[in-house]
Amino acid sequence: MRHILEQAHVRLVIFAVALLGLTLILSGYAVIQTYAKRNLDLTARTIAYSVEPAIVFGDIDACKVDDLSGHRLGEIIAFPEGLHRVFCR
Repeated sequence: MRHILEQAHVRLVIFAVALLGLTLILSGYAVIQTYAKRNLDLTARTIAYSVEPAIVFGDIDACKVDDLSGHRLGEIIAFPEGLHRVFCR
């Protein structure tokens, strides 16, 4: 009888730990996804605020956005019809 109870307790503990691990993994994934989406939104806003004056005044060189190491993050292309397209890399 004691052996059966020990096995039941071990199974219950393993199940509880597995359920806790799965819950932590799923909640961590959801949090990381939320942070990633928010980060992309903030990056897009930063690029938009940075190049808005360049678009208004037609400065083509200022429409190219680079990071601190010189890698091209994106550029804004203005069309004659007044439409703008953002290319991000």
